[in-house]
Amino acid sequence: MKIAIVGAGRVGSTLGKAWATKGHDIFFGVRNPKQLEFQSGSVAEAAAFGQVVVLATPWHGTEAAVRAAGDLRGKTIIDCTNPLKQDGSGLEVGFNSSGAEQVAQWAKGAKVCKALNTTGSNNMADPVINGIRTVMFVCGDDQTAKATVLQLAADIGFDSPQ
Repeated sequence: MKIAIVGAGRVGSTLGKAWATKGHDIFFGVRNPKQLEFQSGSVAEAAAFGQVVVLATPWHGTEAAVRAAGDLRGKTIIDCTNPLKQDGSGLEVGFNSSGAEQVAQWAKGAKVCKALNTTGSNNMADPVINGIRTVMFVCGDDQTAKATVLQLAADIGFDSPQ
């Protein structure tokens, strides 16, 4: 599968490496494309490449990243973000709506799934603890998109309940 990852910090780079070892084609959308070992370019180039677009950005940069991606209609988006205030003191949104609902408003027509935001990158690199696969939950309102995200989570070792 062609996967675009927006952001190459701990989460984005860990997911990219894990999926690449499973045979997925990875393209990073980043500000400095020449500094990565993977195929990379602008956020718009990455989004155009990917069947799935992974948002692995700090919350305060997520709206700009979605807007930079361009037209995301029909794409499956995996929202790995947590809508935290910049100073980390609490939630920016999440009292009457959710971060994923906000992403869906910014990315009109995309199929947004919330996943991979409940654990650290260390568990993404190796989700098996004491011989037990860690569970990864997926939330979204499109069954096909959810199935895709559940499979991608399973590909890197998570137990993803159906």
